[in-house]
Amino acid sequence: MERGEYNEIKNLFGINFLGPIELSLISENLGIINPIDYNSSIPKIHYSHEELITKSKSHILFLFVPFFIDKSILTICKLREHLGINSLEFEPCFYNQDWYLNEKFANEGLEKFSWHLIKTEVHDESRGLIPDEEEVKSMNSALILTYLFFATYFHSNKILWENDFIWTSDKDSNFDKVYVGRYVDKLGIANKGFSIHRHLSITKQYGQL
Repeated sequence: MERGEYNEIKNLFGINFLGPIELSLISENLGIINPIDYNSSIPKIHYSHEELITKSKSHILFLFVPFFIDKSILTICKLREHLGINSLEFEPCFYNQDWYLNEKFANEGLEKFSWHLIKTEVHDESRGLIPDEEEVKSMNSALILTYLFFATYFHSNKILWENDFIWTSDKDSNFDKVYVGRYVDKLGIANKGFSIHRHLSITKQYGQL
């Protein structure tokens, strides 16, 4: 991609663009390698010009960096270890929960740099609805959404999905759907923190006495 075209896309999205340069400035905070040092491994932005124009006001265009600061594969658990779980000590952080620490989706990552275009706001018509299996297949992974949340926070001090939960394409070892988000509890009962939860399926092990 020519520099002029790249700068045009960057200007189109403004603060909602996180490319190599933007990520290099927050790489230590986020706990990732500096992408500037790996320019030859970064692919071209593959979205069409028409799609980028259409979604420039409602989406974030960002580069996913697949390696942790020690050059190992980036995972949710490594981000959690790096950023912590105590909002009184450091923000942004993860919500203090440990159910997913041994789950596959939280300990596996990607091996390549990749560009992603993700909406910043929840579709109102989807609120309160459980997605079906076909819808789940087209969703973003918990890792990609977690990465985006923290990258955006460090880049622009913006809290994505502050009170909302977002469905992901992941499931836990019991095949329960995983959802993430809600950094702030509106009721003020729970501490701040990026949440990772699972929607418990009702099976025959649930019942009344």
